[in-house]
Amino acid sequence: MGFLRKVNPYIFEEMILSRIKQLGHRIKRGTKYSGDGGIDGRAFIRGKKVLIQAKRYKGHVSARDVEAFVAVCKQQKCFGLFVHTGRTGKLSKQMRAENVDIISGERLLSMFVERQFTPRWEA
Repeated sequence: MGFLRKVNPYIFEEMILSRIKQLGHRIKRGTKYSGDGGIDGRAFIRGKKVLIQAKRYKGHVSARDVEAFVAVCKQQKCFGLFVHTGRTGKLSKQMRAENVDIISGERLLSMFVERQFTPRWEA
């Protein structure tokens, strides 16, 4: 996890998108690196459109970032993966919605070693 917290933010985004692709899902990378509303890419997982936001944090996740991402997912009527290297506090967990999965800690690390990845809405 220490490495992931130190790597360039754009490399972290690329690692997440590349891994989702390696797992057999179609992805579409974001065309902008800033001013994109926090959307780093899109994936199509089991027929569902999924927005992806990758954030490097050293401390706790900003609940405002989670809330804003949930709003974009609701507006676009799709699912979301909020992937981050920090800690997910109680308020951030309360901000998520049924269609948004927050991935961090052990789940983030296992995403790189497991043969498949199952978002919470699929479990």
